[in-house]
Amino acid sequence: MGFFTNNVSLSNPGLNVKSGNTITAASLPILPLGVTGIQANGYKLPTAYQYSAGVQQALGRKTILSLAYVGSQNRHMDYYQEVNLPPFSSLPALIISGGSGINQLYNYAGYGAIGLAENGQNGRYNAFQVDLHGNVRHDLQLQFAYTVSRAVDPNAGGNGSGETSTTSPTRTRGGVITLVRLHTIALTSPS
Repeated sequence: MGFFTNNVSLSNPGLNVKSGNTITAASLPILPLGVTGIQANGYKLPTAYQYSAGVQQALGRKTILSLAYVGSQNRHMDYYQEVNLPPFSSLPALIISGGSGINQLYNYAGYGAIGLAENGQNGRYNAFQVDLHGNVRHDLQLQFAYTVSRAVDPNAGGNGSGETSTTSPTRTRGGVITLVRLHTIALTSPS
């Protein structure tokens, strides 16, 4: 299969990328209805716990050292599981046919996407923070801050929407979230 050279524009999104022809309603397949539902049995309320503990100590007259531990635990977070997918091996033929015959390949004929909301994901965030704040002179302040943290979420690496692309997402193991910085250092001198 070659690369497509035609471009779809916002002014004409109804352009067939493969042929360059305008897409009409008559040429589109009639796709079955999509449904999103909730787990019927044992749906638990999503819960988040946040906590922190810290101490501050004066080091001389002009310097304060702060140490803190912060964290959160997330329990029973939602994810969406697609339960009506055509077999993976039939995808190339579906693409070539423009989706014709997709309804016969679904586990539940007559329906398209069936997203089942379940709440089996758990996540956590833990961090240790150090802050050293002091006055060097009456017009000069210095601050040093350091944070080491770790966040784990079963949907790490996803698009953040809570949607999973598999039919059996991992519930017990998670990945480190890529948007969280594990080490953060700041040195400031406000003017």
